[in-house]
Parts: sequence; C-alpha cells; structure tokens
Amino acid sequence: MHNPPELVETSVVIPTFNRKESLRKCLLSLHRQKPVNFRWEVVVVNDGGASLENLRNEFDRGRFRFLDQKNTGPALARNRGVAEAKGRKILFLDDDCEAHENWVEQMTLNLKAKSLLAGKTINKSRAFACSEASQVLLDYLMLSLKGTTEYFFTSNNLGVGKEDFHQLGGFDGDFKKAAGEDREFCVRAHFQGYTLERCLDAQIEHSHELSFRRFLKMHFKYGNATHTYKNVKKKRAITYKTLRIRGFHLKMLWYPLSLQKYHLPYRVYLSWLIGWSQVATLAGFLAAKIQRH
Repeated sequence: MHNPPELVETSVVIPTFNRKESLRKCLLSLHRQKPVNFRWEVVVVNDGGASLENLRNEFDRGRFRFLDQKNTGPALARNRGVAEAKGRKILFLDDDCEAHENWVEQMTLNLKAKSLLAGKTINKSRAFACSEASQVLLDYLMLSLKGTTEYFFTSNNLGVGKEDFHQLGGFDGDFKKAAGEDREFCVRAHFQGYTLERCLDAQIEHSHELSFRRFLKMHFKYGNATHTYKNVKKKRAITYKTLRIRGFHLKMLWYPLSLQKYHLPYRVYLSWLIGWSQVATLAGFLAAKIQRH
C-alpha cells in the first residue's frame, strides 16, 4: 500500500525571460533558505527565453521545477506558474531578486486567507542613483497610498493563497510587459474585500542597475501601463475613482529631501530624478492614449 504524497505548503513562482545569471543568483538564494517544517517548491516559468538546461541540471529537481512557454509577458507567465504549482500558498519572486534566508518561512507563516502579503524589498544596486531613486519612489507610494483604495504591492515580493488567486482571476493578460499588472491585481483584490498586509521580516534584495536612460525608459513603460490599468479597471467594472491626494506630487518630490540617511546633495539629486520619472510616466501615458485613439 502506497503512502499518500506529502502535501506541499508553499510554491515560489518566478517568471523569467533571458536573465540567466540573475536567475541563477535568485535560485541560489532559495537553495540557501533555512530549513522549515513544511514542504515547499520553486516553479520557474521560462517565458520564451533562451534554454535554461544548465540551471535545470544545477538545481535539485525534487524542489526546483522549470516550465517553458511562448513569450506572453510576466502576468500570464505567473498565471501559468500558479496553475502548475502544487502548494496551497503562492509566493511570487522576480528573477532579479535574492531572498534572505528566512523569506520563504516568514512569508508562509504570515500569509492569511483572503489577503495579499508583501515582504520588504531592499535596493541592492545602491551604487546606481537611479536605482535608489526608484526604490525611494516606491517607498513613498507605499506610505502615501496606505489606507486608500489605490494601495498596492509589487509582484516581486508578494504572497497569496492559491485558492484566493484563482478566485480573483489571476493577473490580467492585457498587461504584456512587467508594469501595472501587480497594481491592478492588488486594487482588484481590495475591491473584492481582500486585505493587504506587510511582513517586514520577509526581505529580498532587488538588483536593478539603472542608467538614467533605462530609468526614463522604465517610467515611460509605467506610463503606458497606467493607461492599460485604467482600461482594465473599466473592463472589470472596478468603480474606484482615480485617487486625488492634495499635493501628491509635491510631497513626492519632498520625500527624498526628508530622508536624513542621505547627505543633502544626494537627497536633492534623488528628488530631481524622481521629478524626471514623473515626466517620463506622463509621456508614456499620453503616448499610449494617442496610440489607442
């Protein structure tokens, strides 16, 4: 008589596209996780990129699984990973992130039903001012949007129950690039009565080496995604009005100036960069709007 297979508690889902070296570092961070008293696995979805055969051979096939598909974008790649996952809890991690040794444990233990859980993301590329500005901007959004209907978490450090994920309908495939799909998913979850919670002990490090050009290009893409976001909300009949916070953008520019951990010239530089990020975001939004019409 065969014993029933032990249930898998947690599945870590990682979409990837042609970032093999970054992915290897990501997988090594998961390989080095502290032992826990539950079963967990890693599901890597190769979204149309080059072969990952060498990584398949390097990492334990008992825990690490690799799926291949045509390129559809990270939103649908995550959906594929969840569909194939064996765990009842899903943790999303990006291929340019490295998890601290207790990340799986902390995310799993703190994730509750009918909720989304986000850990803490640390910028590992601090030598790049644009990367630091990007993280500072995200920190500002987390602070300023908390308690509002527009509060959201990024999908590089996110947890949700598998059943809840399916009930919510997964990530929306209208988002073809890595931008906006996490925001819409979180706002949709909130609209359907889910809570959004943080676990600051579940930390990852994000390696995102941004030049000024790449920084502007990224925020232009975010502007495109904002246009898609508005259309998806309308499609899904999410009736939250566009958020209006008095002095939102002025406060955004002031936020880096208030951070005493940086010396004053660097604070001014971060504020300048964040200003440019908003110019690029607006340009991306307008470009998408013109293209649609």
